[in-house]
Amino acid sequence: MAEPSRSSKGEDRGDEQRLIAEALADVSAALSSTLELESVLDLILDRAARVVPYVSGTVLLVEGDHAKVMRARGYPDSMLAVRFPLTNLWRRLIETGEPVVVQDTRVEPGWIVTDEARDVLSAAVVGIHADGQVIGFISLDSVETGGFTLAQAHQLQAFADHAGSAIRNARLYQDSQAALAAMREQRRLTQILAEVTAELTMQRDVVDLLDSIIGRVSVFFAGAAVTVMLIQDGVAEIVRTTIEEESLLGKRLPISETPTLRRVADTQEPCLIDDTRAEASDWVLIEDTAWIRSNLTAPIKLSGDVIGFLSIDSREPAAFPAALVQPLEAFSNQVGIAVQNARVFAESEAARSAAQDERLIAEALADVSAALSSTLELESVLDLILDRAARVVPYVSGTVLL
Repeated sequence: MAEPSRSSKGEDRGDEQRLIAEALADVSAALSSTLELESVLDLILDRAARVVPYVSGTVLLVEGDHAKVMRARGYPDSMLAVRFPLTNLWRRLIETGEPVVVQDTRVEPGWIVTDEARDVLSAAVVGIHADGQVIGFISLDSVETGGFTLAQAHQLQAFADHAGSAIRNARLYQDSQAALAAMREQRRLTQILAEVTAELTMQRDVVDLLDSIIGRVSVFFAGAAVTVMLIQDGVAEIVRTTIEEESLLGKRLPISETPTLRRVADTQEPCLIDDTRAEASDWVLIEDTAWIRSNLTAPIKLSGDVIGFLSIDSREPAAFPAALVQPLEAFSNQVGIAVQNARVFAESEAARSAAQDERLIAEALADVSAALSSTLELESVLDLILDRAARVVPYVSGTVLL
C-alpha cells in the first residue's frame, strides 16, 4: 500500500485543526450565552465532548485545600459533591499550568480511587484558569489504559481556558445578584424596624408590643416560628410565641440546664444550630417542640445585661444562613427597648399614682382638720370624725371609741 503523501497528511491535520477551532468557537459562544453558574457548569461537560470525545468525566471547583465535584457525566449521582484533597497530581496542575495525562491510574501516586470511579484506568486532567489562578479542574476518564493522548489534553486545556472565563463571569454575576438581594433585604429590614420603632413610641403595653414585634419577625423570616423568653432568677420563661402550642406559654427553662441558652447568656452573642439532632448541637429536646430541626437564638439585652432571648425555629435543617444573624439581633434589640419602655412607663405610672394619692390624702387631712376645728360640740366632733375618715380611707362601716 502506498504511503500517504505529505500533502495529504497536512490536509488531515489542517482539517483536524479546523474542526477543533470550530468546536472551540461553538464552546465559547455557548458558554457566553448564559451568566447562570449552574448552566455554565452543565455546558462545560456537554461541550467538552466536541473537543475530546469521552464516556465519563467531572468538573471540579477548588474549595480551600479540596476540589469538589460540581458536575459529573457517566457516573452515579453519588459522585456529585464528592470532595478530593489536593494531592500532588492536582498541585502539579496548579503549579505548572500544564495538562496531565494519566496513562494508568493504578500506578499514578496522586490518583484517588472512589467507589464511583473504581473502574477508571486512565484520564486527561486539566486546570480551569481564571485571573491567573486555577479555580477548578476538568477530568475526562476512560476504563482503558492509555485512553487519551497529550495532544487531546492540550485541546482540552484550550477548552478549559474558555470555561474559566465563563465561570468567572458567572460568579461575578452571581455575586452582583447576591449583593442586590442583600440590599433589598436590608431595605426591607430597615422599613420593618422603622415601623417597630414608631410603634414603640405609641404603644405602652408590653404584651401588645411583643406581639407586634414577633409578628413582624415572622413576616421577615418567612416560615419560621418565633419565640420570646424573658429571664427571672436564672430561669427563661416563654412569654410570647407564634407556635400554636398553648402549653408553651409560661414554660420555664433553667438557663444552667439549657446549653443553648447558657451559651447565648454567657457570650451575649447569637447561637445558630443547623441541625438540632446532630450530636454536637447540645439541643435540649422538649416534647412540644420535637419538630424543630434548626434554630437561631439572639440575646435580648438591656443596659449590658441579657434579660431574655429571641428565638426562631424551622422544621428544616440548615434553614437559617449566617446572614440572618444580624437581622435577628436588630429585632432582639427592639424587644429590649420594648421591655425597657414598658418598665419605665410602669415606674412612672406608679410614681404618678403615689403622688396623686399623697395629694388627695393631704387635701383630705386639711379638710378634716378644718371641719374638726369648726365646732366645740363633742357630739358634732365625733360625727365629723367618721364622716371625714372616708376621705382618707374609704370604708363601709366604722366606729369611734373613747
